[in-house]
Amino acid sequence: MRPFDGQVEDETDAWSYTATFTPEPVSVVRARAFVCDRLTEHRLFALIDPVRLVTSELVTNAMRHAQTPITVTLALTDRMVLLTVTDGSLTLPEAIPFDAMSDGGRGLLLVDLLSTQSGVRTDAMAGTKSVWASFTLRGQSQDVDETPSSPDLRLEHWAQATEEGGAE
Repeated sequence: MRPFDGQVEDETDAWSYTATFTPEPVSVVRARAFVCDRLTEHRLFALIDPVRLVTSELVTNAMRHAQTPITVTLALTDRMVLLTVTDGSLTLPEAIPFDAMSDGGRGLLLVDLLSTQSGVRTDAMAGTKSVWASFTLRGQSQDVDETPSSPDLRLEHWAQATEEGGAE
């Protein structure tokens, strides 16, 4: 996972919404509704399904592992939508090797497959971790440095990274 520098390229088209949720299962449903409502307000219908699914995965991970309040931020620049999920833990998410018989362990794979880029950053002073995923707006080119763009190639990239000791 790569760090996100947080810079907005065009302030005139940018917007950002934030909501905080308690670490309980109903918050996953509420966080999905929050991002769905914001994307609908801005008529970004093509992004609703992938952003909603990634929100589910990231909020569920925060709820299960951090067990602290969870902040979800959805922001738009002129080129992408950025989803950030922040919790009160400095423990980084780990991609685990795929096991077809396991009932978990697919979340980061789904995030990688559905988003243009994803990453994590920590703030030791605040004691928080933020996991983010970006989604390119329809009709925009993807500026992804070394992550393959097709789902099959990205799956292969993720599988190689987990075999080598962890995904980006």
